[in-house]
Amino acid sequence: MIEDIFEPGKSVWMGSEGNGLFRYNVGTGEIIRIGRAKTGQDVIRGDYVYSLHWGSDSLLWLVTEFGLHSLDTRKNVTNYYHPMIGKNSISSFGVVFSLIEYGNDLFLCTERHGLVRFDRKTGAYSIFLDSRTIPISIPSNDTRSLHINRDGIFYIGTSSGLSVFNPTKKAVTDYSTVNGLPGDLIYGILEDGEGNIWISTNAGIARINPKTGLFSGFTLADGLQGYEFNSKAYLKLKDGTLMFGGTEGVNLINPEVVNRKEKLPSILITGVSLFSRKLPVGEFNGKVILDSAEHLKKSIILDHSENSITIEFTAFEPGIRYTYRLEGLDAHYSPPTPERRAVYNNLAPGEYTFRVSTLDREGNPAGNEAVLQLVILPPFWQTWWFRGILAMLLAAILIGGYYRKVNAIRKRNIELESLVDQRTIQLELKKKELEERNAELQEIDSSKNSFISMLAHDIRSPFSAILGYLQIVTEDYDDLSDDEKKSFLKSVNSVSKGLYSTIDNVLHWFRIEMGRVHFDPEYLMIEDLTKEVSDVLSGNLYEKKIELITEIEHGTKIFADRIMMKTVLQNLIANAIKFSQENDVISVAGDKKGDNYQISISDSGSGMTGEEIAKLFRKETILVKEGTRKEKGTGLGLLICKEYIEINGGDISVKSIPGEGTSFTFTVPLKKEDRQG
Repeated sequence: MIEDIFEPGKSVWMGSEGNGLFRYNVGTGEIIRIGRAKTGQDVIRGDYVYSLHWGSDSLLWLVTEFGLHSLDTRKNVTNYYHPMIGKNSISSFGVVFSLIEYGNDLFLCTERHGLVRFDRKTGAYSIFLDSRTIPISIPSNDTRSLHINRDGIFYIGTSSGLSVFNPTKKAVTDYSTVNGLPGDLIYGILEDGEGNIWISTNAGIARINPKTGLFSGFTLADGLQGYEFNSKAYLKLKDGTLMFGGTEGVNLINPEVVNRKEKLPSILITGVSLFSRKLPVGEFNGKVILDSAEHLKKSIILDHSENSITIEFTAFEPGIRYTYRLEGLDAHYSPPTPERRAVYNNLAPGEYTFRVSTLDREGNPAGNEAVLQLVILPPFWQTWWFRGILAMLLAAILIGGYYRKVNAIRKRNIELESLVDQRTIQLELKKKELEERNAELQEIDSSKNSFISMLAHDIRSPFSAILGYLQIVTEDYDDLSDDEKKSFLKSVNSVSKGLYSTIDNVLHWFRIEMGRVHFDPEYLMIEDLTKEVSDVLSGNLYEKKIELITEIEHGTKIFADRIMMKTVLQNLIANAIKFSQENDVISVAGDKKGDNYQISISDSGSGMTGEEIAKLFRKETILVKEGTRKEKGTGLGLLICKEYIEINGGDISVKSIPGEGTSFTFTVPLKKEDRQG
């Protein structure tokens, strides 16, 4: 409905839903339908007139389901503009909720294509803003209202909230219930004398301050006819009064006298749940947490395991937005929300204060808060007395550990001191042993030097004798008688045998020292072995007229190395000959001693003192002694005997009396044994 600008107070133009356009004569009461032709095509296409607007060009602009029309009411001339976006023809814009003039353009709030711009000069349509425009867009194509303020800012009401478009900045800011709007479906937009924007929604009325961007909400407590308002049901009267129509009536708002001290609704806590189970009044899990209704309780006490809690609340009015905070956990109040519950999980033991309130018109927490104290008891291991006991136990453990460590260190020091003393004694003993060993080595070295010197002398002397005898024989051969020749040759033979014996002993000794002795035991007739040795030494026996008596049981066999046993017998019998006088007797006697056979070689020669016996069989104190005829020797014979006898599994001993003689006794196995040389 719109008043005629040429006949103010006399004519009113009205658009209908289903019956086209009408003009009403106020004076006569006559109603005439406009644009309907009795014959031919209708001038105005369509029966649903959605919006009317008197343009600055003095034309009446109207929108039907088939498009936009301009009507010159004085000339009765109508122009029709078919819906077409660019080169694309469309059947309809759907419902056009508002038709607004701005500059040379008309803006259509359409149901399907967002905000459409119509250029009155060119007669062309274009999409101004919708959900698909780039780079800026609005949240919905369903636009319900439009207001353009004196600064050229577009306030666009959609089914998904309010969009504010700033052409200068080419930016769109969207507002919804998240930002403070009571509802997201925007029906009407009006501006008051102070520049504030008033908005009717599907859940009440809100006012926005464009400078601050803050919303003020109005509810039933402020006198609203209801929460639901309607499209196109809004108007600003000439005196500045704002009118909004709703499902339960009409609200007239005088912005200058609106009571800013709003009447706040009461808010109560209506329920408390633990792990999604609502707490009843009375017993719960074997104990009483609520002994009265939730809104009457000031505080509740919970165990440490009851730490997931849901608190429900209400202000008993729809469209209310709440903000809450749990002091002791939340640093700030929560963002405004229509949700009527707060959920907290895994709360730590401690004391908390839950505060919830509604928002005032300016979007700030109101003073109508509901308060509930929460106390979550700590587990016993987090209580002060348990921590005290634990601290004392820890202190006792630390002190005990300290003293134990000190005692362990003290004990370790004692052990180390004892170990140092032991090591010192061991080092001193080792030092003494090394000194003794060094002395022995020096003595051995000295003995070695003496031995080499003596050996060189003993070898040189026989060679000198042999050379002397041979020189006499070769130079005076023709002058010598046969007896003299035999005598010289006999002497050469004797000296050569002694030299051979010396060299043979030295070779045996070297093999022993180098570890290259070949041990090959076998069964031997001791009687035959003794006979072989006596044959070798027959010349020596003959020279001193010594008788060798063998007292060995016929057929006695021993298990030994032949070469070693022959060397032992030869050295011991040769020694007995060396230290015997002429016409003495040497005996070789044998006797069984268990699994061994004992052989004794005895003479009645010069004998030895105890000091001399002590030097026998020792490398470091080789005893070198001249025979009864000044026979020389290396002293190696007895050492070789001892080594060979032990290799064969026996042992050797000596008995001697100075001036009465000496007896060497050794043992050898009678049968094969597991042994190595």
